[in-house]
Amino acid sequence: MQNLYLLVPKNVGRKASRLTMLTQRLHHCLPIECHSHCQVIELVGEKLEILADSPAWATRIRFYNKEIVHNLNKIAAVHLQTIKIKVGAKKIALRKPATSKKRSAIKSTQAAVSLQHLAESINDPKLSQSLQRLAIHVGQTAKNQKNSF
Repeated sequence: MQNLYLLVPKNVGRKASRLTMLTQRLHHCLPIECHSHCQVIELVGEKLEILADSPAWATRIRFYNKEIVHNLNKIAAVHLQTIKIKVGAKKIALRKPATSKKRSAIKSTQAAVSLQHLAESINDPKLSQSLQRLAIHVGQTAKNQKNSF
């Protein structure tokens, strides 16, 4: 089996660091609500490519084209002429939200209780039975999550 390091180009780490730095500088040029919806994916010559996670955010970011070019040329030591904004899923997570299985187990338990109360208040017997089965299933899932800690 080949060594993994032999398969990865040597400049990948430097390129990733540069793109992360450019993304951080890009965020300085944009309102805070845009930060989690865009990232720099490529810098080729004088063209910067930005990935937005929806067409709405891409349009909003396009309003800042001139400011982005001006500010990045000034603070990032690049010579940009154009910006291309693409729409798609993020390539890398800049900040991964902390999730807790314990928290989701608590939410599942609360959901099971809520479903059970709803089932008791419904007049339709078939719907009530279905909600009770769902409450049992959600409750069992929550117990399994708690036991996996």
